[in-house]
Amino acid sequence: MRKTCRIVAGVAITVVVLIAAVVIEARVRSQSGGPMVIHGIPVSNAEVRGTWAPDFLWAGREWQLDIKSEVELELRLDGGVYFIPRGSHSIYSNHDHTNTGRFGGPEFWRYPEEVEVRSLDGKL
Repeated sequence: MRKTCRIVAGVAITVVVLIAAVVIEARVRSQSGGPMVIHGIPVSNAEVRGTWAPDFLWAGREWQLDIKSEVELELRLDGGVYFIPRGSHSIYSNHDHTNTGRFGGPEFWRYPEEVEVRSLDGKL
């Protein structure tokens, strides 16, 4: 009986320590990061914001672009050109390579070094 209690206590302590480690890691990670550098903004009739943060266990960078626009935009990510229709959109990537898949595929599966936005109507 005493041996069983020790095993249960050991497992419980291990679980509590692991949960605490995950919570602390997530909190520290969420306080790191910052805005992305986006060339070409401001664009008239559009709001573009980009943020990044360290990814799970600092395996890389997760990033997100939030785009709200009344005009169609051209988005350049590391030389790739994508056309973003008017409206509200979120484009993102993280450690398990999830992204919207709506404007592209695997090319979003890393942190973009060059981000540029242009209006397709010729106005800035």
